[in-house]
Amino acid sequence: MRPTAALQPSVAPGTSVTFGTVYLGPHVPGLAAILLGIVTLAWGDFNLWQQMRSLGDVPHREVLAYVVDAIELLGGLAIQWRQTRRVGALALGGIFLMFALLWVARTIAAPPAER
Repeated sequence: MRPTAALQPSVAPGTSVTFGTVYLGPHVPGLAAILLGIVTLAWGDFNLWQQMRSLGDVPHREVLAYVVDAIELLGGLAIQWRQTRRVGALALGGIFLMFALLWVARTIAAPPAER
C-alpha cells in the first residue's frame, strides 16, 4: 500500500527534511520566576515564604518581600525577550544568590542532625 501524496514531503530526492527545534532554555526559569512572584503576591503571608525565613526578624519584612517579588516578576519578564535577557538573568541571579548565601550561613550555624 502506497502512502497518499498528501503525506509525502515535497522535497527533492536525496535531500533530508529537517524540523525546527524548540529552544526553551531561558524561558522556563523566567516563567518559574514569574509564577513564584504571582504566587507570592496572592499568598499574602510572607512568614511562610521559605526564602524569607532566612532573614530572621528584620524590620519591614513585608516591604522587603514585595521588593524581592517585584524583582522576580520583572526579571522573569525580562528573560522572555532577547534584548533584555541579560538584565533579567542578572536580577534573578542576584536575588537567588543572596538567598542561597543566607541559607548557607544558617546551615553552617545549625547543621542537620546526623542520621
